[in-house]
Amino acid sequence: MALGLAGLAFVLWRPIQVATAYAHRTAVFLAIRRQRRSSSRRATGGYGVIAVDPTNSGPAERSLVLRIHDATHDMPHEDRFNLPGTIAPRTRATLRVALQAVETAPASRRMYMARIANVMLFGQPPAASGALYVSRMWLE
Repeated sequence: MALGLAGLAFVLWRPIQVATAYAHRTAVFLAIRRQRRSSSRRATGGYGVIAVDPTNSGPAERSLVLRIHDATHDMPHEDRFNLPGTIAPRTRATLRVALQAVETAPASRRMYMARIANVMLFGQPPAASGALYVSRMWLE
């Protein structure tokens, strides 16, 4: 019986870890949403900036693109927010973008900010050794 319980624990270990991680993410997300609703820093009670904290550990400059789109995005480049940039070698930087710039980025419409579907940071493959790390993304 002990062998059977050990085998069951072995098989269920990863799903339990995944469920725990999802529960933690849900708790954090709900805390952010509660904080946003109760925020009195802005007249609208919302956020005004998205911030990204990347680090280039390599010896060469890295190209980056911050891409954001909403649920109604229909795939053309002009229908989303795209911000190209570079990060110097062996540098940690904070990139801040006004959410109004994100909202007005699509060429033919306003982005539906309540239904952001994807926030991505792309980095070009390095010509030399090194890595691109993203410590965090947050709203201010």
